[in-house]
Amino acid sequence: MPLGSTRLPVLTVLIGVTSVIAARLPTIQSEARADAQPAARLPLRLGQWGGAEEAVPQDVQRALPTARILSRQYQCPAGAAGVTIVSGSDATALHDPHDCLAGEGWHFLKDQSRRVDLGAPAGTIQVRDVLMAKGEARARMWYWYAIGSDTYNSTLPARLGLFRIRLTEGRGRRAQFVRLIVNGETDSARSTFMLTDLARQITRSS
Repeated sequence: MPLGSTRLPVLTVLIGVTSVIAARLPTIQSEARADAQPAARLPLRLGQWGGAEEAVPQDVQRALPTARILSRQYQCPAGAAGVTIVSGSDATALHDPHDCLAGEGWHFLKDQSRRVDLGAPAGTIQVRDVLMAKGEARARMWYWYAIGSDTYNSTLPARLGLFRIRLTEGRGRRAQFVRLIVNGETDSARSTFMLTDLARQITRSS
């Protein structure tokens, strides 16, 4: 049989398998009607931090239709930090913060992985450590994704992790995106202390 005639059936099979896998990958478009998870439960008092609720803009909620969004401003003696937790059982919760922040006019000066020791029970996790600028304003952001006991600091690995869990366990495992922002800060020791302490308090309370 000529070589060309054997390639067509093989390519057809590969395309078919790829289409089946792609159809099962969790995406915002394919799961807009997914069963919603309850919003994250986080105390207003977290150690030395005191929190206040902030309204979630309607356009943000429309962009994440099945997600439950917690938005707060926390204050401690060292300063203030914004906390956003997006919860769901589908890919909607696994939000990439670069998209919305870039749309708000922020530029990213530094973006790197960082290991953070949060103590028991969370242990050491990997977060994304981002320095941002908007005109003269500066801010430092940490974010990560949690799917059950697994944590990720990048969107694609988190979505693949959710897909793997879907194949083995089905729907139901909570997925979360956690974002902390300290305004007016660079990668100073002060902001590192604030972000580490707040991350520790959040993981202990989750």
